[in-house]
Parts: sequence; C-alpha cells; structure tokens
Amino acid sequence: MAALAGLSLVLSTAAGEAPKSALTGQAIVERYLKTQDVPSEMAFIAMVVSRPGAPPKEYRFLAVHRKRTDGGRDAFLRVVRPKDVQGVSLMVVEPPAGAAQVSLFLPEVGKVRPLAGGSLSGAFLGSDFTFEDLRRELPDIHDYERLEDATVRDVPCFKVRAREKAEGSSAYGWRDLLIGRDTSDLLRVDFYRRDGRLAKSLNAFDYRSAEVKGETRRPRRAVMRAVSGDAWTDFTVIEGRVGETIPDELFTARRQETWTPAQVEEFIFRLGMVVDGKP
Repeated sequence: MAALAGLSLVLSTAAGEAPKSALTGQAIVERYLKTQDVPSEMAFIAMVVSRPGAPPKEYRFLAVHRKRTDGGRDAFLRVVRPKDVQGVSLMVVEPPAGAAQVSLFLPEVGKVRPLAGGSLSGAFLGSDFTFEDLRRELPDIHDYERLEDATVRDVPCFKVRAREKAEGSSAYGWRDLLIGRDTSDLLRVDFYRRDGRLAKSLNAFDYRSAEVKGETRRPRRAVMRAVSGDAWTDFTVIEGRVGETIPDELFTARRQETWTPAQVEEFIFRLGMVVDGKP
C-alpha cells in the first residue's frame, strides 16, 4: 500500500540507463516501484493515533500483498487489535493496468462493500491516513513531473510531483514524492489540497532496520503528521516477511467476511508473529 511500501534495493546507473540528471519524473517513480516488485509480502504493524487532548490509541493489523500471474496485484489489511474494531478489513484489487478497486469490510455490516470516489478520502480508523493513502503508487492513473532536487534529513533526493489524471477522483491536488537519489527509498510524501495548501506530510524512517524481525520491503516507521493542529499517526513494522506462499482464498470477499478473529491470530502465530508483543 503506497504510504508504507518500502525499498530495499540500492540502484545504480548501469550501462544503457540514463544518468540521474536526465531521469524524468516517470522514470524516477518506475525505478522506485521496481524496488518493491516482490511476489508477496506480509507485515504485522502497530499503528498509534494521537489527537490533542486525548491519550494515544494503538491499533494492530496484518497487511498482506501479492503479485498475480497476470501482472495485477492484490492486497488486504486486517485489524486485530483493539477488540472493538477487530475484523475491520480493507481490500485492494489492482488490474494489470488502470485504477484499483478498493473495498471495506465492517463486522457490524457483515459484507464487503466497495469504496470509490469521495469515500476514499475518509479517515482510516480515525487516523491521519485516508483509505486513498493506503493504496500503492499507481503510475497508470498519475502524471509525474520532476521538480528541482531537494534534501530530506541530509539525504539528497529526487522530487517528483504526482497528479492524478483528469478522470481520477483523488481528494488531493497533488503529492510531492521525495525519493533518495542513491537508494530509491521513499523518504517523504507531501500531500497538497486542491487549493494548493499543504495538508500533511508522511516521513519514512529506518529502511532495512535490524530491529524488524524477518525480511521486509517497508521502512520500519512511517509518521503522518497534519499541518494544522498537533495530530499524528505512527506506523511501526513489528515483523515482516517477503516471498511467503499466500493462499488465493485470503484475497476473496468470502474469506474477509468469514475469517474469525481466532483464525486470524492462528495465521499470524504460524508466521512466528505475536499479536500482543512489543513493537
């Protein structure tokens, strides 16, 4: 999913590749996406949501992603803690080309329901992430403009402006992607409203962290902070796996509707993950 997708390959300019100074915005994003091109990935994540005047609230969820043989991709996110939102699931189905289909499962409703248009701008579990933010970067539905290079936390970065194409329904006017020149790590994303004002920023930290159990393609931490107020949301990867065999049935509406909390926890435990362990 876009806001947390990590990069672990260090890319260099090989024979036949354009030098970094000549790369277009599209080419920079394509290099970034190549570093995420794994057959499958699982991650168990702690999310802390902080709002002024209230104690921080922690959630835990399982995120699973796979690449299909037709070139499309499937992903889902399943909440396992706290118990009052246990079972909430977000599913994303990407065709080989074009826009993704997003759907939401709420246990109290009992059925998977599609999300589209303005509903994608809703907040995920009251966090600073919208449902739209949790999708992967989709080059088929965006135009990319390379801007002047910038520096993020002393790291030289490419700066690419991503605008959804005219037929899209994004709540944002554009997003600026700050991507490490030497590593292709996505270090920051700035989200701008349609009126051109900065709404929030996502900063990603600790790629290839030794503190994450198992292999992962994600940064260990990703923090989304709103410009107005003192609200923030912190994602921390507890454990990650790349290349696991994932049953096809996990990516079906039926499984999301019938998968019990006990079965989900058993699935997580079999991967060597502890639901209530410390991040």
